[in-house]
Amino acid sequence: MVQPLYIPPSKQGHTGLTVYCNRCKATVTDICKETGQALRKCKFGEDHKFKVVIYVPNKKNERITKVLKTRDIYEAIQEATRLEKDIKEGDYLEKRKQPEAEKSETPFLLIHCFAKYISYLHGEGVPSQFRKERSVAHIKDVEHAFILFMEAIKEERLDWEKITIDEINDEIIGYIYDFFEGKKYSARTKNKYYSYGVSFLKWWQDQYYPIRNWFSRIPRHEEVHNPQSIPYDECENLLEIITPENGIKEYPGKSKVTRNYYKPYLKSAIKLGLLTGLRREELINLTWNNVQFDEDNQAILIKVEDYKSNRIRNRIINKKYKFVPISLELQNLLSEMRQSIDKDEINFILAPEVQTQRTRTMSDSLSRGFSHYYDQLETGKSLTFKSLRKSYITAVKQYTLNLKYITGHSENAVIEKHYIDGEQMAISMKNFIMFPQKDKKRDQEI
Repeated sequence: MVQPLYIPPSKQGHTGLTVYCNRCKATVTDICKETGQALRKCKFGEDHKFKVVIYVPNKKNERITKVLKTRDIYEAIQEATRLEKDIKEGDYLEKRKQPEAEKSETPFLLIHCFAKYISYLHGEGVPSQFRKERSVAHIKDVEHAFILFMEAIKEERLDWEKITIDEINDEIIGYIYDFFEGKKYSARTKNKYYSYGVSFLKWWQDQYYPIRNWFSRIPRHEEVHNPQSIPYDECENLLEIITPENGIKEYPGKSKVTRNYYKPYLKSAIKLGLLTGLRREELINLTWNNVQFDEDNQAILIKVEDYKSNRIRNRIINKKYKFVPISLELQNLLSEMRQSIDKDEINFILAPEVQTQRTRTMSDSLSRGFSHYYDQLETGKSLTFKSLRKSYITAVKQYTLNLKYITGHSENAVIEKHYIDGEQMAISMKNFIMFPQKDKKRDQEI
């Protein structure tokens, strides 16, 4: 684990040197803002950066900020001291003006800048120490956001193909904002697209020259979290209607008039997702080697890689794994699925016949297939494949308070906020005994 950055009291306040946390998005001193623990015990040390904030002399409220690459406190103090000296003498401001000439001489078309950023996300031309593994779905989502940005500009009858990155201003961002506010996107989706714009301009600042981050000025929507799981009876009804006939959906006026969302493995995927709480990517890549069996050939647990966490933390070695307990229902399902599998082969548990492009093709099939069939139940709810994970976590909560050890999340608060279905929790607790000691004492008296 990377040690957290910490400025001793004797060094605090030295030339505007602070510790900035990319996770908390704030300056931290003695206490971690996320966990409330002492900063020196923070487990997110890799997100810490030394940051210098120095006010410019004779300039009202104007300040210079710089994030340092070093993690050594003494080197950071030296850099901060040099920066303070350069600012007071005016040298630093002169250096910052130099890229302006290059910027004005080389206009960068916005569409080309978007393309450069997408290439960066793919890791093209990125030194290995800075390269991060990103899912194809995430990069496609960012690319889709950029397409929507350009559509918003195009709707204002602007020549979107000739707009440069330096021409972005509040007016252009206003067009994008109005475009998204006019769509029936959720608050979470809108905030996500705006954040893609923020990340894009941050990257540009790091790679090329300083530019105002106009996207950061867009007001964010308050996200109301109301996790919804899928009740047992709905799940049974859903499995019953998954047939090839019910999988057909018509799209009048489209190039592809009809589409069949039925997949032979969809039922098994829904059952497995409900009984393990795994994400789609984890389900798709699950093999029989991930399952540990006892001497009676009964499953004990499932060890599965936490792909999402490893990707975010860019873990190449020392990867994080999580362990799925085996319920009675899961034991029966695994036994049923294992009967047709050659035990000596390393086969995928789900749809072993699909050997190529599993993650891309199967992930979309599971998501779209679930939504297509669930809509036919006409429950009035908009559940997704992810609702299976919420159902699992809601059920498991009745057996343990430390859900993070099962789900792989860093904090239980995240689980409570995004996954626990309060309504189902209340239903499952019907007729519970509030004071079991009292009933036990009464039974003894009788």
